[in-house]
Amino acid sequence: EKLASECLWVRVGELGKILKFLTSRGVAQVAMVGGIRRAKLFSGVRPDLATIKLIARLRSIKDDVFLRGVTEELEKLGIQVLGPGILLPDAVPEAGVFTKRALNEVEKNDAQLGWEAAKAIGALDIGQAVCVLEGMVIALEAVEGTDGLIRRAAELTGRAGVVVKLAKPHQDTRLDLPAIGPDTIRLMKDCRATALVLEAKRAMILDPVKVLELATE
Repeated sequence: EKLASECLWVRVGELGKILKFLTSRGVAQVAMVGGIRRAKLFSGVRPDLATIKLIARLRSIKDDVFLRGVTEELEKLGIQVLGPGILLPDAVPEAGVFTKRALNEVEKNDAQLGWEAAKAIGALDIGQAVCVLEGMVIALEAVEGTDGLIRRAAELTGRAGVVVKLAKPHQDTRLDLPAIGPDTIRLMKDCRATALVLEAKRAMILDPVKVLELATE
């Protein structure tokens, strides 16, 4: 808010307010970053007429379906939707190991299992992340988000194990790239997680220098 020339605050569901703001300012391109806590969708949502019409047309409020619908509304107004990776290329990971320590054999097996589980729940539009410990999936992400998942895994087993966070199989990567940041690494340390697995070119590492510094530490 302090850095932008203009800032508009909206409640979840005020799509019409957003569209009116963008068109009145002659905006030609937009990028979506950040997230909405899914649990908050059950309270405090104030859908305006534009949102109600969109939901009626889509007949769904699933994440991917709804975001594609919003994108269609923007494109109808001549506004191009950009992926955040175009603006923040250094935040999009390539393939490889970024810290000094590679996965051990147990972690490799857990990562493979977690990859399959994350893709499965992603295909059902449930969540993006899972925690795996010594060959067992111990927690799946749903409305609580990734931080809630890691905490719950630690509560259940004392260790959050290997965290795997992936884009959903049919996800439009312009709209909802899985993102992690320094706070993710701090929470993993507190919850005794040992590794984090992301998908190359289909994730965002916010503040990557700090993330790698913390992870290496």
